[in-house]
Amino acid sequence: MPARSRTPSAEATRRATCDVFKAAGGNLIDIYWAMGQHDACLIFDAPDAETATRMMLAIAQHDNVRSVTMPAFDEHAMRRMAQRL
Repeated sequence: MPARSRTPSAEATRRATCDVFKAAGGNLIDIYWAMGQHDACLIFDAPDAETATRMMLAIAQHDNVRSVTMPAFDEHAMRRMAQRL
């Protein structure tokens, strides 16, 4: 009989991450699993940078996590910012 993996399933990881983000005040939109330098890409929404930071710190407490953040803006937000130039 093969040994059971101690690694949580992708669905369990998604549920746990979603719960942590909700508790911190944000919303997990999606997780993309990756190969290479980064293991995953999390797409999430937060009302402000402080909430986003709190969400990432909460995740880091549960696992060996290093993050790279990349704020992204939809077309409407970019248009609004460009109009203010």
